[in-house]
Amino acid sequence: MLVSKAERKYWEALHRIKHGLAHMVNVNDASFRISTLSVALEAGKVNPKGYIRPQRYPELCEAIREAEQARQATSLTTAAKHIKTEKEKKKEISTKYRELREAYERLLEQYLNVVKENFELKSSTQSRATSKTP
Repeated sequence: MLVSKAERKYWEALHRIKHGLAHMVNVNDASFRISTLSVALEAGKVNPKGYIRPQRYPELCEAIREAEQARQATSLTTAAKHIKTEKEKKKEISTKYRELREAYERLLEQYLNVVKENFELKSSTQSRATSKTP
């Protein structure tokens, strides 16, 4: 099958977008979608509306749709994994915080017991000292 020069540019642009090697469009943007518009922009069209029509390039349009569906499927699984890891991190951090809080409370209790014992010893030595000297 003979492919025109323009169609070859579109296919190359789609390939670059699919593999994250795009020059003109930002494929890492959160709002990025693979569409005929983004493929035309990547192919170098200044005003890309209407260049890639399903009547003219049906295989290309189908490939663009499939690439977008594949991107959405992988981004959803990636997002789900990201959420799962975030939940695990949050759980781990809250567990560690709870353990540190309990250790802090034990140490605080020990410290207060030492302070109390010190106070009792000081007060008993002072009361002995005052009772011995008339």
